[in-house]
Amino acid sequence: MITAILHGGGVITINQTVTLSNTTTISRTQFMASESSTFAGASSQKYSTVSTFTFSSARGVKTTPFDVKNEPGEPPPVSGPIEPIR
Repeated sequence: MITAILHGGGVITINQTVTLSNTTTISRTQFMASESSTFAGASSQKYSTVSTFTFSSARGVKTTPFDVKNEPGEPPPVSGPIEPIR
């Protein structure tokens, strides 16, 4: 099971860069975060329970898929909407 919290649980932020906090019940070695549901342009990073993500400068509601894994394709990503205020 994966629990991901975007920006401390808030859904609105004035920051383009947000904190991604997460926990998982199984050991993981990599994570990816993206604005794209297909993770287009994203690359795997070393797993951490706290990381940052920088949104594009486009205004509006953003949904950030978040995926933690050991091997490609497992488990399904967790997403959450967050709305930057500009």
